[in-house]
Amino acid sequence: MNNIPLLVEMLRESMAQGQNPALIVTSNSMHPLLQTDDFVILEPANTSQLQPGDIITIHYDNDLITHRFWGLKDGKLMTRGDRPLIFDPPWHPTQLVGRVVTRQRKDHELRLTTKKGQEINQALYELAQKEVRWLTRQSPSRYPSLSIAQQHQLLTRIVRRLFRWQAEWIIR
Repeated sequence: MNNIPLLVEMLRESMAQGQNPALIVTSNSMHPLLQTDDFVILEPANTSQLQPGDIITIHYDNDLITHRFWGLKDGKLMTRGDRPLIFDPPWHPTQLVGRVVTRQRKDHELRLTTKKGQEINQALYELAQKEVRWLTRQSPSRYPSLSIAQQHQLLTRIVRRLFRWQAEWIIR
């Protein structure tokens, strides 16, 4: 859709009327929880209702971004996809569209508000927290023939692969 501001207005209006609209996922930035072509169901939310680890949808320019909420910093929303290693720019609270409460993939539905859905989402959030801690530490010089940048790149690839395997296991 070319007119994202109109879509955002329609989404907010439908949520205000008690409906839970669906959006289609167009990237793998939240893989494995969300994948391209999954549907996500939104509910209205404001910043005081959000908990770190919630999946939220943000309106940014002519785009919608669905990423994990990490908390507030200076009154702005901090988010990051589960795959990218960097955080998004801080979002103004007015950019919040809603919170994801359900993921639909083919014939399978995962409600993030049920015990199973909450446990899966929490485990993936904890995994993402560990990944951030591990990858923002200074890596020791274990491979003397490699430059510091090469060591960091190698360590990053190893840690990312381990975390992806664990995340895939959690989703199953």
